[in-house]
Amino acid sequence: MNFNETELRKIEDATSDSSKKSAQKAITRAIVALRPKIEKAKGLPETQKQTTLNHLINKATAARHSALQAGASSDDHPAWAAAAVCESWLHELAGGTEDSIARVESLIDRLEQRAGANTEKEKSNRAVLIFLFVVSLAFTFGGVWIGLPTLIVGVVALGWSRRHEGPFPTNKPKE
Repeated sequence: MNFNETELRKIEDATSDSSKKSAQKAITRAIVALRPKIEKAKGLPETQKQTTLNHLINKATAARHSALQAGASSDDHPAWAAAAVCESWLHELAGGTEDSIARVESLIDRLEQRAGANTEKEKSNRAVLIFLFVVSLAFTFGGVWIGLPTLIVGVVALGWSRRHEGPFPTNKPKE
């Protein structure tokens, strides 16, 4: 394992807690913004590719230094973590072996997807909160005969998409 991969793993560990959502989102935004530039650079001849990667490395280094000047003091600071992830990724692309680049890009993909998973969870929580509000209104103003059907329909609607997940075996359709 090389230095860049070690740094990415360290940042991944530092930002893995659910309380570090701002850092996870900043990392994801940085990766999404940088990926098209990297893909474009990969298609260039080798000398132009190195020049482009060096230019991007300098930008990422400047962003990391800017975060440090703004008061970043740990690996979980959003601006510093995002810049450091990009910088490590770019350094690996500029001077790594095929194996090490593949490992680093796997880490980058995992870091990018992590914030997306949190967003889906937040949407799920929002639906549950709305459901609880609607059910409480149904019981309060409609009584038991309106509240119970609302509760049953709501529970089925919220759980239907996740019916195959859980501890009990189900007939999950083959994809």
